Amino acid sequence: MKKIYAIFISIILTMPLFAAWNTSTMSGNWSDSGIWNQGTVPSTSDNGVNIGNGTVVTIDSAVDPVGSIFVKPNASIVFMEGASMTSSGIALDGTGTNLTFLGGSYVTSSQINQQNGYGDYIFGGMDEFGEFKAAVAKSINSTNRLQMMSGTTATYNVAVSNLITQKSSGLDDNAIFYTTGEIQQMQGEFVLDFSNILLQDLFDAGIEDGTYYVALVSFGVTYKTLGGSEFAPTLSDNSVFGDFVSFEGFEWANDSKNNNTLYAVLNINPTVPEPSTYAAIFGALALAFVAYKRRK
Repeated sequence: MKKIYAIFISIILTMPLFAAWNTSTMSGNWSDSGIWNQGTVPSTSDNGVNIGNGTVVTIDSAVDPVGSIFVKPNASIVFMEGASMTSSGIALDGTGTNLTFLGGSYVTSSQINQQNGYGDYIFGGMDEFGEFKAAVAKSINSTNRLQMMSGTTATYNVAVSNLITQKSSGLDDNAIFYTTGEIQQMQGEFVLDFSNILLQDLFDAGIEDGTYYVALVSFGVTYKTLGGSEFAPTLSDNSVFGDFVSFEGFEWANDSKNNNTLYAVLNINPTVPEPSTYAAIFGALALAFVAYKRRK
């Protein structure tokens, strides 16, 4: 009997413990074990991953696969260039949450959803060093959908490198947001922010007056409400344009809303002052300076 009892105790002691949730307790890089409450970098051995309240977790490399991810209030995940991840799903689970893509990719076997309509998506923007990054986020959602609820926002920070002059399926790689998902179910607002495009950037890229396109979404861009009704996306009133950018509307590649690309159509008018104009401006400034000196 004692022998059987000893064997039983031995079996109990060697049984693996139930997996726990791995939660970030401070901001930092995903690969830093010190930011996680389990003291280890998340993996499939965890029951799931929480991006803890108020923390910002940055991914800048390929990381191990994980289970479900929940982004808690005022927390965010930032994907940098070179980042990639596979999980069984990700949910924005509280006010102030967001997914920011400054490069990299996110792949899921399920969907990216917004619990109770929380969370925003940000494509491109300033990195930790204050440098502007125009994200091209590929394979964000591989088998299901990216869900965007009413009252939430997708902000596209556009750079000159995002501008293309023609629409074709061959330009999918230019898309700010590329997905192989089945349906893009989006009810929120689009914000196109061109405030990071400088006039000199346009000149350097050889951009002249004309119509240009920004490939916002590639592949699987049927837009439906939660009730299943199809609708056309609209631009938010909060969109920010430069003096030389005007918005014409959205167009679909090949006039199809299935398995193609959604484009924003833009008019770019980078007006260049004539040399005589520069001379006049300089002359006026010089006269003003002389007058100021005389008063002194």
